[in-house]
Amino acid sequence: MCLDEMQLTDIADAAILTRLITAILSSGARLVATSNRPPSELYQNGLNRHQYIPQFVRTLESHAVRVHEIDGQTDYRQRSATPPGRFCRAGPSATAQLRAAVDAAGAVRSLADCGSIVDLGGGRTLPLEHTRGGACLVSFAALCESPRGAADYLTLARSFHTVAVRDVPIFSPSQHNEARRFITFCDVWYDAGRTLCISAEGALPELFSAMQDSTMSDAAAWHGADPSAATEVRSQGGSSSGWATTFLGDGSEWSATGRLGVSLAALSGLQEAAFAQRRAASRLREMVGG
Repeated sequence: MCLDEMQLTDIADAAILTRLITAILSSGARLVATSNRPPSELYQNGLNRHQYIPQFVRTLESHAVRVHEIDGQTDYRQRSATPPGRFCRAGPSATAQLRAAVDAAGAVRSLADCGSIVDLGGGRTLPLEHTRGGACLVSFAALCESPRGAADYLTLARSFHTVAVRDVPIFSPSQHNEARRFITFCDVWYDAGRTLCISAEGALPELFSAMQDSTMSDAAAWHGADPSAATEVRSQGGSSSGWATTFLGDGSEWSATGRLGVSLAALSGLQEAAFAQRRAASRLREMVGG
């Protein structure tokens, strides 16, 4: 069994991982996996990590699974001489260029026109601004500012071979949810071998410039509030991923992370976005240049 791009960002996945891998290896199957992290560094700072990852590592060792580090200074994605997509700075003229690119791509490689709305299932839809054949134009707001996941982007990939995304921002730490959705979209689009065109507020290296590890850690830092000011504990409240949450006198939450207003889930999201942006930036450069 081959697992490509293994990562852990969710406690449920962490909880079942050891049992899954044990079943695979105990059956006599061979396991090959790739990951941007070694096994001992998966699920970094995750909830109850100490209960799952050490056991997972011991399971690998007991079945003589070897870890090989394959790393180097060369980003081989940058060897593509001519990116298949297109990059331009955001603005009215850029949107016109993207519409023209959609028309050209749809005329050359046509699919049945899916209309201006993609049905994502469950009563949810993705509005498109322009379509022709198998190509479409969508705003970044529609693509990433609403709750979306990999399954939604796979649905889009099944309907279109080319997508143009307009007005991608330079991400700030407060936009880590939007950044993670955009990273997920880039991963899906890259793995599907589809063509991407984008307009963005800055050059590609700038898009994730505020999403580095140190910056994201600062964004999640404790604000220095005094926990002695806590006045009440509400059951089943807040965003600390726990049964009970303590609130301060001003109504703000003192979360289980020990950071004011930063839940365990949000902290994990900040850290994962900081890590994943490097892969996304590399893939973007291969797909659209810039």
